[in-house]
Amino acid sequence: MNLRGSDSDCTPYFISYLVLNFEFNSSSTKGTLYILREKIPREVEEYLKSLNIDIKDYDDFLKDVKQIDSAVYIDKSIANSALCEAFVGKKEPVSTKPNIINHLKGIKNKTEIQGFIDCHVRDGAAIVTKFSMTIK
Repeated sequence: MNLRGSDSDCTPYFISYLVLNFEFNSSSTKGTLYILREKIPREVEEYLKSLNIDIKDYDDFLKDVKQIDSAVYIDKSIANSALCEAFVGKKEPVSTKPNIINHLKGIKNKTEIQGFIDCHVRDGAAIVTKFSMTIK
């Protein structure tokens, strides 16, 4: 199921926060999606609940985050200052190491590399065709 929104004119994203709670040596993972509740259709809410993801009001996010007393990861390159400030002075470690996901996105397999090559060939052919049509 894809979650899409219309909060911004130029992107399919919706404005929200997602807090995921991972417990090491456990298969139980749960989370909370902070969003304007009226944006979530009933079937989406039920689907998220089946994934152990609760829905809370967007405005509860910072209040709840300040109550976290376990180790957290924050990507300071994309997190806003209010979120970073919520963890100042916490006794548990707050990791701000570079996001491993961004590194992994940069690693491409043979199929992905070939897809980029094919795309550049098609784009190049389209530009040459368009350019040659405007010269005539």
